[in-house]
Amino acid sequence: MRNVESTIVEGQLYVFIDASHEAYSTAIFVRMERADGSTHVALTTARSRVAPLKATSILRLELQAALGAQQKEPKRNTTSNSQGKSIGQIHVLTSVADRSRVPSRRR
Repeated sequence: MRNVESTIVEGQLYVFIDASHEAYSTAIFVRMERADGSTHVALTTARSRVAPLKATSILRLELQAALGAQQKEPKRNTTSNSQGKSIGQIHVLTSVADRSRVPSRRR
């Protein structure tokens, strides 16, 4: 039996990040809707890192996870100053409409 895929009519990319004092992680999913009405969701990338031994805020670790997720994208021009470089890279690589933060108490 041959697997014949129908045409993809819409594709969406979802990036989830989370952090705790022990580690931070990123999961990237792709969702594809086909012309025949079927939907396929697949995990494309999952990455986790142990938090540094030096005390770091959870917001900083979430920023690191977000930056790691964005580095999966093709290289683009980023800010060159060292202060705020991570935030600058995320701003360059994404649009404001694509970013949202869910407070810890809502997770």
